[in-house]
Amino acid sequence: MKATAAVRVETAGDIAVVCIDNPPVNALSSHVITGLDQAISRVESTTQIKVAVVYCEGRGFIAGADLKEKTSQARSEAAAAVINRLARSPKMFLAAVHGNALGGGLEAAMACDYRCAVGNAGFGLPEVNIGAVPGYGGTQRLPRLVGMELALDMMVSGQPIDARKALDAGLIDRWLTGDVREQAIRFARELVDQRAAGRKTDRNDIPDMDRCDELCEAAAGVASQMRPGEEAPGLIIDCVRNGSANSIEQGLELERAYSRSRMRAPQSLAMRYLFFAERQARKSPADSEQLKSSVQLMLKRYAQESRCAVKAGGPPQDFRKAWDSAFEDEAWLRGLLAMAETGFEVLNELPGLSQEHIDLEFCCCLGFPRFLGGPLYLANHHEAFFEFKHTGFLPDTTDED
Repeated sequence: MKATAAVRVETAGDIAVVCIDNPPVNALSSHVITGLDQAISRVESTTQIKVAVVYCEGRGFIAGADLKEKTSQARSEAAAAVINRLARSPKMFLAAVHGNALGGGLEAAMACDYRCAVGNAGFGLPEVNIGAVPGYGGTQRLPRLVGMELALDMMVSGQPIDARKALDAGLIDRWLTGDVREQAIRFARELVDQRAAGRKTDRNDIPDMDRCDELCEAAAGVASQMRPGEEAPGLIIDCVRNGSANSIEQGLELERAYSRSRMRAPQSLAMRYLFFAERQARKSPADSEQLKSSVQLMLKRYAQESRCAVKAGGPPQDFRKAWDSAFEDEAWLRGLLAMAETGFEVLNELPGLSQEHIDLEFCCCLGFPRFLGGPLYLANHHEAFFEFKHTGFLPDTTDED
């Protein structure tokens, strides 16, 4: 039976396989969300089914939200509702992971009763890298599976863990060898034969909840060092703290509220811009020497205009400190205007470069704050530049969407 073109349900006696097939990375697109919802209904309405395996075709498990789709609150709410439905289903679900289970993919896996994975699997909640907050239960279910300490580290850093660490931490129940689908069905058969009980993550206690204040303060300290000025880490920590102090329903409600607020938050929009710019840059890399020379034009002018001690050639962390100091100086706006003006001149002179190339160089190599998107992005989007756009000082290329 096909729930949608991207999701089908296959049954063999008392075991079902909910198969997701949405290439290239099995993203949680709208049709996958709808199909998964219909698949849960099929499993729940079939008395004979005892365990349903959630499996993905192709190169990996659900990769997360489909960022190619236009940001939609309705779609986000629908995805959260489907994953919460999975977490509360009276039927037993087993997630079978190969490749990466990231963002919404990991949140879907954590909503299942059991999880298994092959050795190449990776698990992470990288939403912080685009200035966002996990929105499908991640801040509440990850601490209940691996403890607050590791959960906070994964969410604040945005870095994934491998299958071995996931097994040791209790995030997965079995490390598979061989064909993931075949082995997952075999695991499901064992659960049926042993009459294993369902294990709903939402019922778990947080193992290190008594250290909540200590761990949240430590995570906030790490965030201030590794992600200075970013808003998302603090919101993530707040969600975890709230979930430990109150019911999971209250924690999920706060998480959804924060997740909604990030959809149009300036920092998140800037970091999403860089996320797609990095993808595009991999497809059409610029001449590195040409780009380096152009960015050093701009740095010199910025230093002259803003009195910022930024010098070309130093490590990114040194630039990071310099930018922080510069933004506390009232002259920073004048310097950024000069840098942006020069950047647009460079684009006109060197057609091989793009705005994204220049902004990426600043953010990735020179420590410019990622949550500002780069000097040219900032010039096009920040309110501080509004009057200059309409006097012809800078080109107005703001995306009205």
